[in-house]
Amino acid sequence: METKCVLYDADWVIINAENFSVQYQKDFGVSNEEMLPFFKWDFKKCLVWMLDIKEALKPHLKDWNWKGSVDELLEYRFKVEHSIDQRIVEDIFKLRNKWIKCYLATKQEQHRTDYIRHEMWFKDIFDKIYSSAEIWFQKPDAKFFEHIYDELSALYWIKKHEILFIDDSKENTDSAKEIWMKVHHYQWYNDEYKNTIESLLDDGL
Repeated sequence: METKCVLYDADWVIINAENFSVQYQKDFGVSNEEMLPFFKWDFKKCLVWMLDIKEALKPHLKDWNWKGSVDELLEYRFKVEHSIDQRIVEDIFKLRNKWIKCYLATKQEQHRTDYIRHEMWFKDIFDKIYSSAEIWFQKPDAKFFEHIYDELSALYWIKKHEILFIDDSKENTDSAKEIWMKVHHYQWYNDEYKNTIESLLDDGL
């Protein structure tokens, strides 16, 4: 069955950096319990642009032992998580050379979306970036995938079964599978993943 486009997740797939909160705890001696309330509540609102992360972070700076500004904290975060798996990038360019469109389908707040788009050059790696902050829904909500499908269908007449979704979260791949997308549960750059990509490249010959 032909695949016309591939949706890639960002973190733990093409981005393989240490998690921000884990690195922060090491660098500043802050416990997970002190950071958890932010990520459990306000951060989720930031992911769908209900709340700007700059405003959401301000009440937490003291408890997190951060002495700088919110902008400096975000800069620290972006640098910690700036690690791109170039093997995935090479795969994406190979797929695009075979006329298979590649998109980033990611759960991000708006400021990191802007960073990965421009500072990590994802705007040039992918045909387009679909971020939860700009869609207003996040994975594994089916509305996230339906939004992407509706646009791809309208622009390119792509059908759901012609889309391959690659993500490290089984919850996310299960959700995509329920709306008839093909999925690959990514578990590192292993033979299963490489065989999946090779099969797509062979189909494009």
